[in-house]
Amino acid sequence: MYLHELRDGLDAEQIIGTWVDFYNDVRPHSSLGGRTPGEVYRDGAIVS
Repeated sequence: MYLHELRDGLDAEQIIGTWVDFYNDVRPHSSLGGRTPGEVYRDGAIVS
């Protein structure tokens, strides 16, 4: 079942964009040492 009703492409763009922003800039990732993908990208460093 869907979490959001997508009435048109603009709805899809907004909802998907919001999720991608959250994933990249808010949600910490254990594989990145608790950092977000955005932090790792901006720092130019890869955690190993």
